[in-house]
Parts: sequence; structure tokens; C-alpha cells
Amino acid sequence: MSGETVEITIGGQAFTLRAHTGIESLEAMAAYANAKLSEVTEGSETLTTRVALLALLNLTEELFSERAKHRELLKNIESRAERIQEYLNSMDQTQ
Repeated sequence: MSGETVEITIGGQAFTLRAHTGIESLEAMAAYANAKLSEVTEGSETLTTRVALLALLNLTEELFSERAKHRELLKNIESRAERIQEYLNSMDQTQ
């Protein structure tokens, strides 16, 4: 699947990338990455490998947290679906 080519800047570095999910999406991801880098640098520190790794660790923490929330939501949905199925089954037996 090919996409449009777009130039984005992350941490002061320019990248030319193919936007498979759309240019706006890739630009939003770059803006988010830059915001995370700014959180770690607090606007004063230059971008170093250490800073990039701290930003990566922050993003990883967010990812793991969102995955845990996703798993909980899936469990909740599955539980509700089972209860609905049990109810429907009981309705079939009473008819």
C-alpha cells in the first residue's frame, strides 16, 4: 500500500516519510512526538539520546496504560455480551 510523501520534523530532525494513514495523521503523530520531547526537555535542554529515550519511556508508559484500559473494556463487553446471551437463551426456553 503506497501513500503520499510528506516531510515532517521531529526533535529538529527532518524526515521524508510515506504517509500510509494519511498526511494529517502522520503530521498529528509528529506533533505528538514533539510535544512528548518538549515535556522531557522542558524547552531548555537540547535533544540528546538520553532525552529521546526518556520521551520513549513516557510514550511506552502511555501505551501500556491504554492497552490495560482496552483489555478492561474488552472484558466488560464480553461479560455484558455473555449476560445478554444468557438472557436471550432463557427467553427461548420460556417460549
